[in-house]
Amino acid sequence: MHRGGGSLLKLGLSIVAAAVVSVADATTLIRLNLKDLVDQADLIFVGTAISQEVVPSRDGKFPFTFVAFSVEQVLKGSMKDRPLTLRLAGGQIGKRTVELEGMPEFQRGERYLLFVVQNGEAGCPLLGWDQGIMQFVRDTQAGKTIMIDAWGAPIFGIEGEDWFRGAPKLVAKPGVIYSTPSTSQVHDDSDAAGSGTTTPDKEGAGRAATGKPVEADRLLAELRTFIDRRRAKPGFHSAQPVRSALPSEVPESMRGAALPPEPEKK
Repeated sequence: MHRGGGSLLKLGLSIVAAAVVSVADATTLIRLNLKDLVDQADLIFVGTAISQEVVPSRDGKFPFTFVAFSVEQVLKGSMKDRPLTLRLAGGQIGKRTVELEGMPEFQRGERYLLFVVQNGEAGCPLLGWDQGIMQFVRDTQAGKTIMIDAWGAPIFGIEGEDWFRGAPKLVAKPGVIYSTPSTSQVHDDSDAAGSGTTTPDKEGAGRAATGKPVEADRLLAELRTFIDRRRAKPGFHSAQPVRSALPSEVPESMRGAALPPEPEKK
């Protein structure tokens, strides 16, 4: 079984220095469905990003971003620390930035559902990188809070072993490649929709037909039920309590990657 860093087949770095961008290679990720995320996660929680700090590796050549979250509720696993701090590879120091394609980004004050694995050990502490994050947003037209994935697709519910999603609002970055696609149920209003998808049940079909995502609290209740059903299944992973990543424990270096040189002063 591949967990955490095992979901990453090849690390791709986009080095940004001033206005100059160079892309080294693509990031190839194993596509994970909801069952994979639930089974493999050390911790699943809902929290709000409250602070962010970028710390260089001890050799000064690579940045790591530490994001602290206030914890609202835990759906799987446990944690030693509250708030909980996650460490992600990459970040900006001065005018120099290292970006990893597919690495999630967080906004202070925003609320997220996170699937955590190997915090403080893996380059990305979220399963499947941007596959392991959902954001809570306000649907002003419907007057309710909903969940969207990293591509802006609203979540209609859980069908089979995966999320049942609406159409994505964002285009996947060209520097990220997803292999072994899961058989997720995806609703799309385009003529191409339906190929390679699984037919949802009547309730799911109704959600897709109306195009109205369900209330986030209802989705979380569905997810809790899904997790409870998975606990006795083979492959369900239980981990030790997750602790915060500490800036004082930043790695010595990041092999194969480094900050670009400071731009020349004119």
